[in-house]
Amino acid sequence: MDKRAVEKWLPAAASAIRDNLAETEHGKKVVDKGLRGQISGLGAAIEMGSLLAAVAFYSNKGGAQTDRQHIIRAIESMLKADRWAPLFKNDADLFQAVLNARTAGTEKELRQDILACAVALKLAMNLFEPKKEKEDRESRTPQEAPPAESEGGEEA
Repeated sequence: MDKRAVEKWLPAAASAIRDNLAETEHGKKVVDKGLRGQISGLGAAIEMGSLLAAVAFYSNKGGAQTDRQHIIRAIESMLKADRWAPLFKNDADLFQAVLNARTAGTEKELRQDILACAVALKLAMNLFEPKKEKEDRESRTPQEAPPAESEGGEEA
């Protein structure tokens, strides 16, 4: 991926995080740490699978602890402010915009921009403080050490 493509999206990514992903905590904008992994997962899902399937999967929270659908909303806001705005006609969501791009023959270019947006979002997250973990997580005991190898279990 061209680093200039990612740099182009960084200002929009910072705004999208502020508007769609960040929460206010003690007067500061903070971002859930779990979103970083979800954003990486989106890029991997697009690269390894299909753009349409990845967008469909991330458009719903499912069993995820983080609200991954907010990542899709952030990418939508970034694309709507750029040359992709016509794909979002009639209040279309990102899934419909991908279908529209497929019909228009621009799905490959849109895919590259969505990947660049995802990378820019992940980088722009560094501009915000991580959200503090809840007190109940802090009071957890450390996990037990892994079990010791069985007797005589030396490797050859």
